Amino acid sequence: MVTQQDVAREAGVSAATVSYVLKGADTISEATRRRVMDAVEKLHYTKNLSAVGLRSGRNGIIGVAVHDLGISHQTELARAISLEALKHGYQALVQQTLTARNEPELERAIIRSMVNQFCDGMIMSAGALSADELHTLSNNKPIVLLDGHFLNNAFDTIFTPCERGARMAVGHLIERGCKRVLVVGTTYRRAENDEERIRSRFRHMEGIVGALEEARLAADPNLFLGGEWNADGGYRAVREAIGRGLDFDGIYCMSDDMALGALHALHDANASGSAAGFIPVIGFDATDAGRHYTPTLSTIDTSNAEQARLSVETLIRRIEHPEDDFQPVQITVGCTLVERESTAVAVG
Repeated sequence: MVTQQDVAREAGVSAATVSYVLKGADTISEATRRRVMDAVEKLHYTKNLSAVGLRSGRNGIIGVAVHDLGISHQTELARAISLEALKHGYQALVQQTLTARNEPELERAIIRSMVNQFCDGMIMSAGALSADELHTLSNNKPIVLLDGHFLNNAFDTIFTPCERGARMAVGHLIERGCKRVLVVGTTYRRAENDEERIRSRFRHMEGIVGALEEARLAADPNLFLGGEWNADGGYRAVREAIGRGLDFDGIYCMSDDMALGALHALHDANASGSAAGFIPVIGFDATDAGRHYTPTLSTIDTSNAEQARLSVETLIRRIEHPEDDFQPVQITVGCTLVERESTAVAVG
């Protein structure tokens, strides 16, 4: 079994320094922290959880549950959370709830599993369960939600900047000359109450409509197409739009995976003669694949690293300081526009 002494030798530091790094001490330089974490990954070091549990009453494991590991952004976010947890001396147990299948019992089973596998707390994408049920299933262990949808601030929640990011994305297409933007990821419907307004889908919608209204453009409900948030979903939606003869001159996809599928659909349509000319496409999430596609994908970077840092730090504060009964925090991370080749040519 690899020990902290082995990690120290590999990193060229003392065992005490390794211990400080794994505990998340802020007195260690970033260069030293990086050397230690590189050694941890190289040697596949894991903590002796039994010993840790005996000393602290904690097991050093956090549960992470995202919607679908088949979606690139979800996978990359889970990885970022896992790496951030390591910086603080915790390991992450990652699972998927497959929320799109609308199977609440699977979500319940995932939470029970995490509680039973000695997780000290959980970071999870909000799903179908109520706040009361989450509290009951968690057995009083802390939970940090990713994009929660509870109005009473029942849990610490880290929000993706859906409204701001969507406004930036559609605004960018409008600046490129687009006047009829095809939206891939949701049908057209505005939030009807506060509970809906806080959900990701409707926050995207407010940003989209806000950008159109700012440019004095009408939102055409026919240009909003739903579908699975993966490449197949994006491909099918754009082929459907072309097949129906919809008039559009730009495409906003609510995930990068969908955007890559949209680009593929445009390529096939141009090759077959069923579409003509360059149509700008922009995604959302800034996943790694978009940087390596042809054309490279313009997108909105919602900072996985920042979401991971905030969610892990918030959860660990709850785990390690249960006596601090502070109010649940609600934090929305920032976002930036990443301009690449897929929107490089102006329309008109």
